[in-house]
Amino acid sequence: MGYQQSSLAACAVCMDDPQYTIPWLDFIFQTGNGADTGGNMNNLLISAIDRDGFGNEAAPHYNSGWLSKFIELAQYLKGYSIVDDISKQKISYDLYQNPKFKKMFLSMLHLLISDTFTPQIGDTEQTGNPKVFANTGLLLGAYINYKDPIYAQAVYYLCGGNITSLRGDIFDENPEAIAAQIQAVIDQYGELEPNSNNLTGFGFAILRNRFTSTSVVYESVNNATYALSELKYISSDQLALTPALAVFKPVAKGDSITIGFDWKNASNTYELILRSNGNSTGTFHVYLDGKLLQTDVDAKDQSNIYFSKTCPLSMGMHLLTLEAAETVGTLELAELMFNLQSTETPVAFSKSTETTAAVYYGRNSGHGHKDTLNLFLYAYNVDLAPDLGTPEYKNASDPHNHQFVDKTISHNTVIVDEFPQENSIVATSTHFDDSDYVKVVDVNATQVYPQCSVYGRTVATIQLNATDTYVVDFFRVKGGKSHIYNFHSAENNGVVTSGLNLVKQVNDAGEYVGSYAGKDITWGNVNANGESLNTSRGFQWLKNIQKDTSPASVFSFDWTIKDTYATSKNHVGDIHLKMTMLGTYDEVALTVGIPPRNKVGNPKALDYVLVKRESNSSNLESVFVSVLEPYDDNTGSAIVSIEEVGVTKNGTAVTSMEIKAVKITTTTGRVDYVVSSYDNKTLYNIDGKFDFCGFFGVYTLIGKQIITYLHDGSVIGTNTATASYSGKVVDFTKELSFDNTIKVQIDGNVHVDDLAGRYFYGDSKFFSNPSYRIESAKKNSDGTYTLNIGDVSLISAYKNPYDTKGGYQYNILEDISFTIPLSATGGNVGKITSSVK
Repeated sequence: MGYQQSSLAACAVCMDDPQYTIPWLDFIFQTGNGADTGGNMNNLLISAIDRDGFGNEAAPHYNSGWLSKFIELAQYLKGYSIVDDISKQKISYDLYQNPKFKKMFLSMLHLLISDTFTPQIGDTEQTGNPKVFANTGLLLGAYINYKDPIYAQAVYYLCGGNITSLRGDIFDENPEAIAAQIQAVIDQYGELEPNSNNLTGFGFAILRNRFTSTSVVYESVNNATYALSELKYISSDQLALTPALAVFKPVAKGDSITIGFDWKNASNTYELILRSNGNSTGTFHVYLDGKLLQTDVDAKDQSNIYFSKTCPLSMGMHLLTLEAAETVGTLELAELMFNLQSTETPVAFSKSTETTAAVYYGRNSGHGHKDTLNLFLYAYNVDLAPDLGTPEYKNASDPHNHQFVDKTISHNTVIVDEFPQENSIVATSTHFDDSDYVKVVDVNATQVYPQCSVYGRTVATIQLNATDTYVVDFFRVKGGKSHIYNFHSAENNGVVTSGLNLVKQVNDAGEYVGSYAGKDITWGNVNANGESLNTSRGFQWLKNIQKDTSPASVFSFDWTIKDTYATSKNHVGDIHLKMTMLGTYDEVALTVGIPPRNKVGNPKALDYVLVKRESNSSNLESVFVSVLEPYDDNTGSAIVSIEEVGVTKNGTAVTSMEIKAVKITTTTGRVDYVVSSYDNKTLYNIDGKFDFCGFFGVYTLIGKQIITYLHDGSVIGTNTATASYSGKVVDFTKELSFDNTIKVQIDGNVHVDDLAGRYFYGDSKFFSNPSYRIESAKKNSDGTYTLNIGDVSLISAYKNPYDTKGGYQYNILEDISFTIPLSATGGNVGKITSSVK
């Protein structure tokens, strides 16, 4: 994808003759198979690229390649136009003028967490390793072409404020001037501050809590870049040198090239980065001075090829050897880069610490996994609950992949009736809010288990103080006979449990036997219980089984986290993740799962917790309630107790799955009541303390002070609020545009200033998650309101991809109903959130 289109475009532009150029360029955009029946570019941009700028791949590893493949085509067509001999009209094919193409540039930046991680959604990278797919070069090009400040801010952010080495295009009159231009943008608009966001087209919600009080960032020193001319090459038939690239084309597995470089910097340990042009393919083993540095380095489509291991370097000559790990592949090398982080010289640019929870609800097929509503969690610059990422082998016969890595059993979600989820493109986001005090998201995904009328997850982050956050998770399921809540932590150095009597599944000699599939079913037994490669529960891939078949109503796991990839920035003291669960469950199991074993640096094992509820009824109702607290040994856990509290309606106890309330007491004496309700029309009383009517709320007691947060609700304690706005769609932007709006009629009184930052939720019965963030709003003279949704398109596809002039399909229509949930706070919220972004 991309290569044949750009090749034909180059020829067409060089010809610059209407007789050839116009039909050739038309063919590139014509709907087809991407090759001999049409280049399919129009259809890809309209139908395959979603509203958030992502291609139709779940995995960021694969999604990130789309823009790099389109960019060459865009450069050939940039600013080019030609006059049609017949119509005498000027025709332009400039991709930079396509709003969907522009949207692609920021897509990977939106996924970046803690300045360090791109979530391992689907077949992406290794288990919990740091990886940044946002591409500085592409974003710099976006700024040069669009002059939009957001791209300059993004470049500055990714460079850590160190922009002195930035250069523009080689054809620019003054390529060095770009650094000053970027700095001028920062001086005027400030640095980029990543916020929580809900990517409703891609299906990923991030609840981001960034803190500034403990930020310490240091100047990057002793960095070195070696251009091709500075390197020494040992002659090889497979090596070709051009002014811009050293191209290694092995003809057989084991072919290699060796590159020499003279290190003139201080002796230390450095990060190595191979700079490519993004067109490399294949995998390679890499050696430094004859010693293996890393095996199976994937170079495909990578502009920056990173390593999980660092390089010890002393002054003098060193040899870097690249050996082909397979029979095909080409490595196009532009330069070598080495980075060292000093701990001595502070600079003004600050990377804040971040505690983040995220929920994935997008595509779960192809290079995706059966992981809808998977929970991600990050703190102390460590991935605390990593997805397994890229499998051992991406083929049709790898059982570890097809029965475990790819399946629901290996993810932080709920398994219904013991089997994996069905395919889904994107689930339905019903709530999202990003206040300083409380951040919350709710998503429902009944399509992955058709026997369920409810399969929804509500996740919230709540501030404890200026630097600490905890997470509350309510996972509701209605339907089926068996529900298993699944959670795994990062690699750990031990776990302490409470409220459980775990019995090991062992033989008479005290040795672990069997698997989660049964005592007599060995780990990795592909045909366990008559299952096949592609029709498996995956239970046989969990081992070292410990179970409690009568767990207490409150129990916990406290893991001492191992910083596998040394990303915690020299954090002093052990990092912990404590998970406390509340409720009545039939069984709790602590097991061990094995990440892909052929990825250098991967964790050896992860703890998996499986919490089960079963019934003879086919309409089982469950609410799995969890509180997750990251903390470290320096401060200790801030939470003293967690308990479920009673809910009444008109004085009568309520036990429905619709509403749950949790009381959390901290070491300072602060008490939080956290309430989650799928019934936001009924007035309830919580623990005899306060009334509540809403979707989600937090009622905090600090001494005699009361602080409240209410989302999509009308009552919390003595505070009342407007729960939401609702109405009908009148009109909306129907063409491709950089600026999109929805014109609505809203029922009742409206405070227009309340709308900015809220989310519009259209009727989802016939549309794919019609949820859009409102950037701003205004009241019109006719009493309607115009909601500005920015550069997010309402177009979902062509009506007929073979008739691109026949109109579009949309994600909303006139006269559909919608809601806009609102939030309200009460009391001195600043007492808690003064240092939170």
